[in-house]
Amino acid sequence: MVEDELAQYLQSIEDEDGYRVDAILKQSELETTERVFRRTPDGNEHGPYIRKRIARDAGMGLVYQRIFEANRNGWHFVHLPFILDCHLTEQAVVVVMEHVNGQTLAEVVHERNPGLSLAAELFPQLCDAVSELHESFDPPIIHRDLKPSNIMMRNGIPVIIDFGIAREVHASAESDTTHLGTREYAPPEQFGYEQTTVRSDVYTLGLLLYYLLEGQTPTQTVLRQHFENPHIPLELQRVMVYATKFDPKERYESVAELKTAFQMALAACAPITATMNTTQAAAVQQSQPIPPEINPTPLVSETPTNARPQTGRAIGATSKQGRARNIAVVIFFALLIVTSFSFVIDPSRSSRQYPPLYHAFLFGVFEPILFAAVAYACLDKNGLQVRHPTVNWLRGSGTRNLLIAVIVVLSILTGIVGYATGA
Repeated sequence: MVEDELAQYLQSIEDEDGYRVDAILKQSELETTERVFRRTPDGNEHGPYIRKRIARDAGMGLVYQRIFEANRNGWHFVHLPFILDCHLTEQAVVVVMEHVNGQTLAEVVHERNPGLSLAAELFPQLCDAVSELHESFDPPIIHRDLKPSNIMMRNGIPVIIDFGIAREVHASAESDTTHLGTREYAPPEQFGYEQTTVRSDVYTLGLLLYYLLEGQTPTQTVLRQHFENPHIPLELQRVMVYATKFDPKERYESVAELKTAFQMALAACAPITATMNTTQAAAVQQSQPIPPEINPTPLVSETPTNARPQTGRAIGATSKQGRARNIAVVIFFALLIVTSFSFVIDPSRSSRQYPPLYHAFLFGVFEPILFAAVAYACLDKNGLQVRHPTVNWLRGSGTRNLLIAVIVVLSILTGIVGYATGA
């Protein structure tokens, strides 16, 4: 064992002497990333390659060894860089890998217009890339630092880089190390109170979907408002909400399920392609290879964010329970409105004390409008908002704000009428 470690250490010295450092790309207390060229005995150079030196006492970089062993055993991954060497020195984990040519996802989004067509083209591929990382290893490897700058686009294909804080899933572990990666893209459990799993990368992919649609990283305010945005179809908002649930158990179980839900949401958004040019519409259509027999993972309903979504509910459609509730709401509030109008025609004994104009306003205007606003707040509006996107702002906080505005305006008008009539 000692002889093996000594041989490995001597080999590492020879290997490092065989490289010429062309540029230092990143340097910190724990990690140095260099662009290097390999010198050959005949005086030529091969490369460029990327070499990382990661401090051994940092507890980082061990996933590179897993990928290196897989490459050495004949595995070649579509969405992961090829690892040429990974060895330990006394101070560091040293990794040499291929230099992935291309642009980062951030650069691609910056150069192109973020939106539905870009998301339709790239998001399924991002899901495939993360799925390859999860499904090719047992236990799965969790990246934990997915972000636009850690995804390279090589000939239109995403390649995930920078596995410094990636880790394996351990069934017996209760929490992770405290390496957070990029805070804006870190799921809640990565702050140390619970172990990260494949659902942690699902969370980050939900944020990356927003980045593809809007061209910016979602803020905490965006998350609290459940991604409400007039430029994003309601179906895709639901996908992002479900992917980024605070409790990992309430998210999609796998990246494959997230991809299916995204594709089904695109199918529900199909009428939007009518406003796109031919190339954009084709990108959307090509992102929907879903056989009819597949039963997709349900998206979230109009329930609060801490509730589980209803199973079996079609995207963009009102469920049977929702339709039954809507019928009951309409009947109940219609009876209230009719009853209110009846008091205008035939006042009750207790209401005859009010002046006629005030009485007519109270039962003919105030109550019917208030009942109608409350009825709208109680409706299942999923199907309505898919068929009529212009009312999308009248949901969630929009419905609450509308109801508050109606109550305030009616109260002011009631005071004015009451004052004018002497009531």
